[in-house]
Amino acid sequence: MKYLSFLFLIFFAFPLSAADCTDFSGLWRGTCNLPNGQTDVVRWQIEQQDCSSMWVNGNKFVYGKQSVRQTGNARWNVRAYERFDWQDDVMDYLAYDVRMVGRDNSGLRSLQAAGRGSMEIEGDYLYFASLIDYRSRGPEGVQYWTEDTRCSLLSID
Repeated sequence: MKYLSFLFLIFFAFPLSAADCTDFSGLWRGTCNLPNGQTDVVRWQIEQQDCSSMWVNGNKFVYGKQSVRQTGNARWNVRAYERFDWQDDVMDYLAYDVRMVGRDNSGLRSLQAAGRGSMEIEGDYLYFASLIDYRSRGPEGVQYWTEDTRCSLLSID
């Protein structure tokens, strides 16, 4: 029993270093292909100290734990509940889960969304993909749509 307690302390006292998993750190720039046929130019600054968390454009994500952030655009004000987690024992890519709730800026329409995705590095490129199902309710009824977003970013460090 003392041996197991010792192993437990060692495991949690010394988190895995970034050398033990894929390190997503860097300045990344590229495009995201949006479902409406448009392309969005993006720039992500990622800082990762170890295998337990990362910062993406100033937002902290602890792997395996839900992060909450306020986001939106000209039409929507949204609260996003996001989680990144290592997908396999090799720790070479991240799974992404998201749930969103919000209202449009007029306050007349509500929004709910849920989806999944992944993030991985191949060579000098970071790839992010997500598939999110949306549901909106307003005066004219309920609308449903799905967004399939794929991003390809090149390291510019």
